[in-house]
Formats: sequence, structure tokens, C-alpha cells
Amino acid sequence: MANPNPDGRAALLSELVAYVLDHGLSNLSLRALALGLRTSQPVLIYHFESKGQLIVELLAEIRRRKYAEAQRAPRKDALSTYWNWAISAEGRRYLSLTYELYGLALHDPEGFAGFLAAEVRDVLAFIDEGYRRYTIPEPDARLLATYTYLVLRGLELQLLSTDDTARVDTAFHMLEADLNRRAEALASKEPPP
Repeated sequence: MANPNPDGRAALLSELVAYVLDHGLSNLSLRALALGLRTSQPVLIYHFESKGQLIVELLAEIRRRKYAEAQRAPRKDALSTYWNWAISAEGRRYLSLTYELYGLALHDPEGFAGFLAAEVRDVLAFIDEGYRRYTIPEPDARLLATYTYLVLRGLELQLLSTDDTARVDTAFHMLEADLNRRAEALASKEPPP
């Protein structure tokens, strides 16, 4: 098979993301996808080789987009930049899709080709990067990143489940203050209060 046109492939990937944000992944079929994108199944296969590879690349693009703005922010602002995006209308669409993916991947790990491991790896790397400003030694930095990740996921689920933005946003800022205190304490090797 000839190498697909990278520009056409990138445009198609962008359309795929928009499609799954609107329709979800639960009942995704190549036929429905091709119809929704006004293309054909052979074109999808030409660009992505298989439905499995299409899903792998789609998931990678979704992860990239979720953290893109925060990765451009100064390290000290990365987590709050991510959160401000997450509570936006666009961010909620991505979060909703992410949690749909969690459910699907837990049910069918082979069909979602390492999504869970990649998601955790990428999020922890993003959070670790933010903590590097404190020069926290390992394994403390990884433990703090794990704590941050777990509480952040809980806040995201609360946001999506209740739509109580004010309460959940206040809780995020409490978390952020707690994390800064803990990070400063770990950097100076003092026990957190």
C-alpha cells in the first residue's frame, strides 16, 4: 500500500475527533464513521490500515489536544490552565469522551490498544513536569503526581456528574493550594502540615 498523504490524513484525523466528540465511541463502526465524514470505508482503511489503528491514533490525538494548552503555559500555571480548559464547554466534551473511553477500555482492553496505560503515563508525565519547578526528589515527585492525578480525576467526574461548576472549581483551588504546600514541603524535605 502506498503511504497515505500526511495532510489528508491529518485533516481526516481532525474530522474523526470532531465526529467522536459529537457521537461518542460506544457504537463506532467504520461504516457509520465513513457516512458521517462523507468518505468511504476504503479511504479510512487507506489512511489508518485498520479500525484498531484508527482508534489508537484517535485516542493519541485526543490526549494531545487535552493537554496542549496547559503544556504551552508556564510550569507554575500548567495545572490551573488545564483546569480552566477542563471546566469550559469544549473541555467538558473531551472529558466526557475520555471517561467513555475509560469504560470501553476497561471492558475491552485489547480493542483499545493500551489506552489506559497511555492515558495514565501521559497525565503523570504532564503533572511531573509541573512539579519539576520544586526540585522534588523521586519517589516523592511521582507520589505527589499520583495524588494529584487521582484527586483531579475525582473533581472531573464530579463536574461532569453534577454540573456544579462553582463548588467543584472551589474544591480544585483548595487542591491546588494543598498541592503547592505539599510540593514546597517535599522540596525542602519537611513533612507537610
